[in-house]
Amino acid sequence: MPYWSVVEEKRLLDLMKEGMSLEDIAEALGRSPEAIDMKAKRMGFPVPRRKMSCENGAKSNFNSSTTTTPKPLEPVNAEDLPSIMQAMQLLWAAAMRLQQADLDPAEVRRLRLLITTVKSYVHLLGNFLVPMVYLEKRINEMEKKWAVQYGQDKEKAEGEKSGEVDKARIGQLRPKDLVSMPGEVNQ
Repeated sequence: MPYWSVVEEKRLLDLMKEGMSLEDIAEALGRSPEAIDMKAKRMGFPVPRRKMSCENGAKSNFNSSTTTTPKPLEPVNAEDLPSIMQAMQLLWAAAMRLQQADLDPAEVRRLRLLITTVKSYVHLLGNFLVPMVYLEKRINEMEKKWAVQYGQDKEKAEGEKSGEVDKARIGQLRPKDLVSMPGEVNQ
């Protein structure tokens, strides 16, 4: 039956409104489930649900798919992350594999997803590494400054006599800064 009559279209809509499954509508109209699917899409209506098979072989009108619960993602150790070079090698290998003619559509999709994932990884890694390189540079500069300052302070301290330094420090203290020993009273 290549063409749909107005009566068949009306009957299709009535059966869909009743909530019948795709297979039941196909059987009632004498057409394949694929034909019902295509006609519903062409008419702008949602495709009727399919019947689900039960484990014992009986048919069920329950409209849900069986899924497995995905295993939760676990964080990866930083040591296990690939380097930029390893990521680029993987990217290049996937790009070269896409050039081959013997690929099925599923393999092409898988390779494209891999390429997109690796490109995202390289981008994120770059966004992480650039600030880290800057921070390392700043830390090295600060360490050099502190080393110079420490060397100057050490030379200054060695140049002074320890007794004079102690007298100067004591002279700078105010009476209220002195802490009394237990049992003593501040004056």
